[in-house]
Amino acid sequence: SEIRENVRIGGEPISMDETVEYVSAVKDAVAQINLAKDEGDKVLFCPTAHEILLCVALLAFCAHKCNICIIESDHNGEDPSRFLPAPFAAVICGSIPNENRDRQDIYKIRSYICRGVREIISAPQNTEAYKIIADTCSAVNCRLTIAAKNKIEINRLTLRGTDFSYKGSEYSLRICGKFQTVNALVA
Repeated sequence: SEIRENVRIGGEPISMDETVEYVSAVKDAVAQINLAKDEGDKVLFCPTAHEILLCVALLAFCAHKCNICIIESDHNGEDPSRFLPAPFAAVICGSIPNENRDRQDIYKIRSYICRGVREIISAPQNTEAYKIIADTCSAVNCRLTIAAKNKIEINRLTLRGTDFSYKGSEYSLRICGKFQTVNALVA
């Protein structure tokens, strides 16, 4: 509900003062880029909201000297993180549907893996998506880990949460839904 929730350090949203500082820095950088354009170039550089938010996050991570940074992104054309160097690892949280129109999503993920990611952690996938992801990971020497959905045992499922077992360990989530157990395994 608030922009600050999108950038967290140690689980806490950055302060309002930091948000203003980093957004101002991005605004100033955009102004410098537009000043440096050739006089004949009438098209101004105007970053998207996603690009601005990513820059704010990177500035915050740098200012706080974060050693590990998690950037939630998407594999589609709206994802500004595609301009960053490849991350060490990438997580595929959801399963990719098995419909012809969604094959493009599978191939976008394939191209993302080919960027140089060294490890993929994925939710269980359908046969076609799994084969494409596994073959791509193998071709570029990328380790692939898939959550073993069949090893989950739901112990209790209520509106207040979900208790489940996985490989002999007990887990409790404060959110309900069988699909949340798969999300927890991927995490």
